[in-house]
Amino acid sequence: MRRGKNKVLLGFDFHSTQRDIYYTLADELPSVIHGFKDYWLQGIDNTFPEYVPSDSPDPLSAPITKTWFYKQFGAEGITYEVGDETPRSFVEAKARAAAVEMMQLLILR
Repeated sequence: MRRGKNKVLLGFDFHSTQRDIYYTLADELPSVIHGFKDYWLQGIDNTFPEYVPSDSPDPLSAPITKTWFYKQFGAEGITYEVGDETPRSFVEAKARAAAVEMMQLLILR
């Protein structure tokens, strides 16, 4: 096994809760993908003009996955909570748009 040859840049954690929300890193933290979360959320927002992604930047105090990705690898970490009552068709459409936006941003990196 090759160890240490690849760099972790991004980590996602998916859950469900009462409403759609993106838990992201605090804006003042340096990221290995400068501006990723802002460009990514803006891309999702642009795809669905009637939808505004709810971004909740948090400090690195909670022992959660996005914090682990950042502390362990210096990687961008995002936890996405999909709303329990969000229509499944919108969840699927948003997931596809988010994946495409993510890939475009990573290619441009």
